Amino acid sequence: MFKTPGGKQSFAQQLRNKFTSLSTPNKDGSKQKHVNDRKLPKNNLTYDDDLMMHQTIKEKMTPNNNEYIDSYSSFFLEHSIAAEFNHLKKTRLPGVYVIPSYDDPLVWFGVIFIRQGIYQDGVFRFTMTIPNNYPDGDCPKVTFTPSIFHPFINSTTGDLDLERAFSTWRPNVNHIWQILLYLRRIFYKFDAKDPINSQAADLYESDLSAYKIKVRDVISEINNKVYEDTDSTDAHAFRFREWNEDTHGAIKNALLKPKVDDEVIEDEFTKPKLSGMSFVEPGTSLIFSKER
Repeated sequence: MFKTPGGKQSFAQQLRNKFTSLSTPNKDGSKQKHVNDRKLPKNNLTYDDDLMMHQTIKEKMTPNNNEYIDSYSSFFLEHSIAAEFNHLKKTRLPGVYVIPSYDDPLVWFGVIFIRQGIYQDGVFRFTMTIPNNYPDGDCPKVTFTPSIFHPFINSTTGDLDLERAFSTWRPNVNHIWQILLYLRRIFYKFDAKDPINSQAADLYESDLSAYKIKVRDVISEINNKVYEDTDSTDAHAFRFREWNEDTHGAIKNALLKPKVDDEVIEDEFTKPKLSGMSFVEPGTSLIFSKER
């Protein structure tokens, strides 16, 4: 509709010319008042105030002007982590359990139980460390303690190679549950391409039977120490204890007990059954129902 070639003005130029001034010059140099000319109030804004009004949010949240970050970053971070944890609870990844640290919400403790495959019967504890500028920072870090013999896990530090799955962390696209899903998958289906542990990768490629034996030895060693206390003193760190009927029996029974009918809220109060259709009286807030 608006074309620039051939000397014609673009739409933006037409708008700019239309609202540049409320008066136009006559041929004699005097000013002709616009029909709708109005006296505007005096602008008392300083240069800095005017600049801030015209800046975008991205420009405001720069290292040179980080008052917005200083004021609200903690709220953004708290909301992001709470949303991630709630999303994770709804996802319910099989065999994966995590809980934020009691002392630091940026540290999550986790454990994964492997039910089948090469790593069957493995009980692997790990720690996830979330950047303090999440979700705009780098990908969270996952560390297994102790380390596990695997092509994608550093044999010295126990760090999981997340670069292969999340080369660039994208806020609002990548989420913590995706990291845990990837963590779970590497124990069921993986290859030896671009390994972080070349020794494990070479053995996997050259002699799969020997690789399985090595993995079984590692799992046996880890499981033999599963009841030992970890180095962490955090109240939420995962700790395992041998079965004790007096301590664990009541908990087991409560977990296996059938769920109470959710219609019974209290002794003498029952939640009414919802049936039919509900309406609001036009012009009022009166609610009424119609049976089907």
